[in-house]
Amino acid sequence: MSSREVEEEDASPPKKLKCSTTFRISVKLPPSLGHHLNLNIQAVSKCLGSAVAKRMSVYGWQISLKRPQIEMVANVMNNTTVLIGVPLSTKPLSERPYLRHIPLRSTVAYAVAYSAIFPHHKYEQPAEKVSVIDPMCGAATILLELVKSFGAHVEYAVGIDNDESQLEKASENVNISQEPFISLIRGSVTTASKMLNRWEFDCLVCDIPFGLKFSTVLSVKESIPLLVQAFHDLLDKRNGRMCLLISYELSDELKQALQLQNQFKLICEHSLRLGKLESVLLVYYR
Repeated sequence: MSSREVEEEDASPPKKLKCSTTFRISVKLPPSLGHHLNLNIQAVSKCLGSAVAKRMSVYGWQISLKRPQIEMVANVMNNTTVLIGVPLSTKPLSERPYLRHIPLRSTVAYAVAYSAIFPHHKYEQPAEKVSVIDPMCGAATILLELVKSFGAHVEYAVGIDNDESQLEKASENVNISQEPFISLIRGSVTTASKMLNRWEFDCLVCDIPFGLKFSTVLSVKESIPLLVQAFHDLLDKRNGRMCLLISYELSDELKQALQLQNQFKLICEHSLRLGKLESVLLVYYR
């Protein structure tokens, strides 16, 4: 065989393999960014899917929108960066064996819990164990994630909620988890400090209602000054800190209320997406 024949054989396209793999690409694109770049999720997903299918066609890869073997996720961060991820497990990352009721996705609850223990996002050993309160605990998702993930740093945790049905779910979650460090109390956030005999906590965590399920955006906005005062009363007056999850729409109202009180300093701020909703995680120190 001549050298020319060898070169022509090497340049020929590889033979298509018989095995077939189906895949789908899901795109996460913030609405504000999509509007700025004049893009929509369907167009980006179609473009990426076609590119992958063309490149991997030699291995038998095909697009399947209903039941793909591989789910790929493309997170469009900005006009120059796209993060591509492939799940390594068929089970969702948010699945927790100790949570029967999950009103707040456990991965988001973990982000709140991590910020409560390590507010500067530096994995440094806290000097002392901390006491934690969630004055609007719901099903106690945040408290359970905090105790399960960082129990070595928690002295005890208290959850308060005024909704009996939510407390029943919280109690069931706590019983399943078999965590002795979590206490649940029925009561209002605005009277919690008086109910607890002015007891002060090292850390406060709270998923402030977005005004979609149990209230309206207007009612939550009107109650923010009362919430800020309640948080102030519950926290240690020397070095208390709090981690607050709130909708992007209401975040400015909360920042303004805390600024007017002049008792807390904003340490860090993180943007989070809860499905189609944009939210903000705020970490404050005394």
